[in-house]
Amino acid sequence: MRSRTIVLSFEFDEGNLEKLHKRNVGPDDIYEILRNKPAFIPNKKAGAGTLKMVGSNRSGRKITVIFFTDEYHMPEPMGQVLHKQ
Repeated sequence: MRSRTIVLSFEFDEGNLEKLHKRNVGPDDIYEILRNKPAFIPNKKAGAGTLKMVGSNRSGRKITVIFFTDEYHMPEPMGQVLHKQ
């Protein structure tokens, strides 16, 4: 049975925001991707986040965001942008 990922919001801390800023990505970009029906893929890389969110922001920039999540807390983006247009 396939599970469905539902993300309503993200929790950003100062460290995450700094990492995103270094990659020229902001919280607005993350929420734009979320609104544009991204793909959610389990992250298999050890030591990294639990999920990858892959999609495009409003300008069409393709971004992959790795984040941690569990059933009790809001997802926390790690500030890792794997590819961009």
